[in-house]
Amino acid sequence: MNKVYVSVIIPVYNTEKYIEECLQSVLKQTMRNIEIIIVNDGTPDDSINKIKKFLDDGRITLLNKKNGGLSSARNAGIKIARGEYIFHLDSDDFIDLEAIEKMYDKAMKYNLDVVITDINVFYNQRNNLIWRDGIFTEEQILSPQEYLIQFFLGDGTPAIWNKLWKKNLYLENKIFHPENISYGEDGATMPKLILKSSKIGKINEALYKYRQTPNSMMKKSIKIAEYLFSYNGVIDFMLSNNEQWIYKYADTFKYNYVYIHLKEYILISPTILKNLEYKNIYIEFLNDMKNKTFKVILKTGGIKLFFKKLEINCYKKSLIIGEIMKLFHIIISKIKIKLFN
Repeated sequence: MNKVYVSVIIPVYNTEKYIEECLQSVLKQTMRNIEIIIVNDGTPDDSINKIKKFLDDGRITLLNKKNGGLSSARNAGIKIARGEYIFHLDSDDFIDLEAIEKMYDKAMKYNLDVVITDINVFYNQRNNLIWRDGIFTEEQILSPQEYLIQFFLGDGTPAIWNKLWKKNLYLENKIFHPENISYGEDGATMPKLILKSSKIGKINEALYKYRQTPNSMMKKSIKIAEYLFSYNGVIDFMLSNNEQWIYKYADTFKYNYVYIHLKEYILISPTILKNLEYKNIYIEFLNDMKNKTFKVILKTGGIKLFFKKLEINCYKKSLIIGEIMKLFHIIISKIKIKLFN
């Protein structure tokens, strides 16, 4: 078998409708020196029968395991990966046919530990958009701090799957995906891997195709406490590595990563009143908003940033005014959704 440069890890669970398109996008990659590790996470649907059609390709390894969740499946793939680099691909998504080659070539050219690409988000047949993972030029070679600051400020994405990772970032630092949570796993892991990297590069193309389906996890009520758990884990990890500069951005990170999931609710919303988890974190949010030492760094420019700044300032003056402003934003957002869908 040819030398493996990149291990593509694909966890599979209940994606029979999309798994063939996912696999075809990998098997047709212009880079041939890859291995494809399909991790069957105890899927109960017909996904495996669809996968069996492709098993005659010698680059594919099918690993069967009991259901343990997304992180468990990714970790199982990492442990048997033979490539110098790892690329994670969710089984209901797909990638540009030149994605792996472009990312690997950039990693080789500049001796990078991480290569980042933008994301094409598919909501339905008519609408899609581009998520920019940081605002950088392709000529920049980034330090961990340069990338993480933009991420904490809200200009990046916590996604693990739009990035090519040097495998040793996992192995040498004993960093793995947390198996005790089902939400916020990427945000719990990505900053740690970035922090342990030396050089990072960016390709300003949307090479990853992320599918939002009607049954997507993110469409359902999330376990917001797990995002808070992930946030706290990242802060603790950075401080244990003596990264004192995180103090300047910790509040902003918390606002953009944890409190963002409260954007559709006010304190008297049924979800907040009936869900103790949401209620407790909402109370923590309100306490932070009135705390003079809690500081959210906001860049200038753009209507969204203007309203975010306005909302925070309203909360700082009065919780009632802040709630009214938030309710106004919720109403405007629902109007926009109806107009564009």
